[in-house]
Amino acid sequence: MSGLQLFRSQIAELIKAKTPLFYLGSIETSRTLKELRSIASTLNTNVQIFDFSAGVLEGSGKRTTTDPIGALDIILKRMQAPSTEKPTLWVLPFFHLLLQASDPFAIGKLRNIVESSRFDDSVIIIGIPCFTLPPELNDIPALDAPFPDAAYVESQLDPSHSEEEKARISRMCMGLQLREIEDLFSRSVVRQGRIDAETIKNLKGDLLRKKGGNLVEIQFPNETLNQVGGMRDLKEWLHSRKEAFLNPALLQRWNLPGPKGILLTGVPGCGKSLLGKAIAGAWEIPLVRFDPSRSYSASLGATEKGVIQCLELTRAASPCVLWIDEIEKCFSLADPRTDGGVSGRLLGIFLNFLQERDFPVFTVATSNDLSSMPPEMLRKGRWDEIFFVDLPGREERKAIFELLFLKHGVTTRTDKDLLLLSEGFSGAEIEQSVLDALYKSISRNSCLNPFDIKIALKKTIPLSTSMKEKIEGLRTWAVGRARPANGEHPITNTGRRVVPLVRPKVNHDDSL
Repeated sequence: MSGLQLFRSQIAELIKAKTPLFYLGSIETSRTLKELRSIASTLNTNVQIFDFSAGVLEGSGKRTTTDPIGALDIILKRMQAPSTEKPTLWVLPFFHLLLQASDPFAIGKLRNIVESSRFDDSVIIIGIPCFTLPPELNDIPALDAPFPDAAYVESQLDPSHSEEEKARISRMCMGLQLREIEDLFSRSVVRQGRIDAETIKNLKGDLLRKKGGNLVEIQFPNETLNQVGGMRDLKEWLHSRKEAFLNPALLQRWNLPGPKGILLTGVPGCGKSLLGKAIAGAWEIPLVRFDPSRSYSASLGATEKGVIQCLELTRAASPCVLWIDEIEKCFSLADPRTDGGVSGRLLGIFLNFLQERDFPVFTVATSNDLSSMPPEMLRKGRWDEIFFVDLPGREERKAIFELLFLKHGVTTRTDKDLLLLSEGFSGAEIEQSVLDALYKSISRNSCLNPFDIKIALKKTIPLSTSMKEKIEGLRTWAVGRARPANGEHPITNTGRRVVPLVRPKVNHDDSL
């Protein structure tokens, strides 16, 4: 059953059950009213709609009242003197504005409707999605209207689009309102003469950036997993989840939940951040970079509201990758006496998002040290897996060198000296050595000299040497706590012992 079909059946069920009052979250009022009229028609029910801007109950087209409180009085009068006519669906768009203002008359009258025991009609308030009802009405049912699904989007495309194009366009439109989709289609036709996937992608990016403001970054990365050296097991794991994430219908056969995301920890400079971008690029979905520190505010409750707004934006961007870099700096618990309990509340909001979200968001969080994280952040169910990204082994370093040479258009081969001298280097340190050699080539106006890379490697003191105790501590912590991103390297099969870091002895001069 699609989201729209489920939504319709839930509304029909509430009306049949003679639920006196319930709330529908939707900013597309016209679309929601159309759905309600259709449902009411099948249930042989009248419809009365109060137009907030005009102040008219327009079931029969007759002007009845211009006062929203007066409209509630009409409904209460009907409740007190039941009619022999067929039931009526009373629809009140934008009445959430009265609830936001804590209007005592509106809340009191709505409470009287809820507690009625002889009311055959139903009253529906239409307002913004994810609205928090006042405590006096928090016992009424509340539903959020679903976004248009892939089947609807594809039905709007003409036969000239291939199945692959249809799937890509529908994926780009997920999480958007109907009016937003129609606007993207119209603008694409103006620019390209047709509904074009790449144009839709760019337009959606602009739309999401506008919605996100300064709270989040929205990107459509060009990086792919092929540009990430090593991490064989992690790449295979991601490959096995790609189709399930992008095509949730495939999960229904086995009644499986959608992939949630991964937590990456490990040695700094080994490609954790690059991997977040590469997943979004490889899966051709937006990357939402979330930095909770941007939401911090001195105003009471403003920080929590900002974080909720950021996380809700991922619904509009979905399917997407939500990337949180250095998560330990965002959600490590602080003393509530020093921050007023803000850190604890933010952690609760984020944990609830990880556990309960019902739309496709693949969360990728990176951390250089998880020891300071609260245990509830690390338990299964929040993440599909926790991976440890270690210093690259010999084959990984070879892949990194080859990717860098390809990226910068040089034909240098990766020889054994490069692999030996780069032992204990992170991917970032290897890249910096190659860049150093390239800058020398520019200054000499010559081709890249492999000797320059080797000299740069010899002169570099890698983090594994300058922070040896810290790095080995991270690697020791990972044994039995996190899954190696590249199989068993550098953890041995015997005794699960961390392989020590040993750099080759070289002379620090320019001769090789």
